Amino acid sequence: MPYGYEFLASKERLIITPLTDRCFQSLLLALHYDYGGAPLGPAGTGKTETVKELAKKIARPCFVFNCSSTLDFEAMCKFFKGVSASGLWACFDEFNRIKIRILSVISQLINVIQNARREHTEMIIIDTTLIKFKRNCAIFITMNPFSHGRTILPDNLKSLFRQVTMNIPNTGLIAEIVLYSAGFTGAQNLSQKLVRIFELATDQMSTQTHYDFSLRTIKTILLYACKLKM
Repeated sequence: MPYGYEFLASKERLIITPLTDRCFQSLLLALHYDYGGAPLGPAGTGKTETVKELAKKIARPCFVFNCSSTLDFEAMCKFFKGVSASGLWACFDEFNRIKIRILSVISQLINVIQNARREHTEMIIIDTTLIKFKRNCAIFITMNPFSHGRTILPDNLKSLFRQVTMNIPNTGLIAEIVLYSAGFTGAQNLSQKLVRIFELATDQMSTQTHYDFSLRTIKTILLYACKLKM
């Protein structure tokens, strides 16, 4: 995979766990065979952040597009034209929110782009517009199959992506590294206690929507602790 030479400022980076490494390998393998990558799993498992971090590692510009049921064909055509002409990476977050009739048309657009990658085509046609094609572009989608009201992807669209199942994140390791980075000397012991507290809360509290003990909540507490420490 050629290096992108995109300028990256000094900013926070994703904590790499064994799950992240396996996801990187699967996504790069999908790109090697000119397919798209499709991380799927419950909320808070790092699907979108993993795609963004992979783009940073090889210095590729990556734009995250939050999908909704109001998207129409014209908007998606404009987006794919930009992706094809600029060679950037696009990550469609919560892709299965889009209506089924729009997904059927999107599958045709993605198929055109992937065929152009395989055949090393210099020019492609999207919605009657002739575009100079840059082969380094890539398309990723993320999905949460456990949410209610989500659209089931048609088979012709599924075949264009390689799915990567994101399991439960390694919360203990992530908490430990965040605390160590802020200067906590007892980070290992503190992270184990914090994770245990959240495990007990998850088991004993009710399943009401205002009780959220996911990784996002733990990260918020950790960042607040780091702010107090500094």
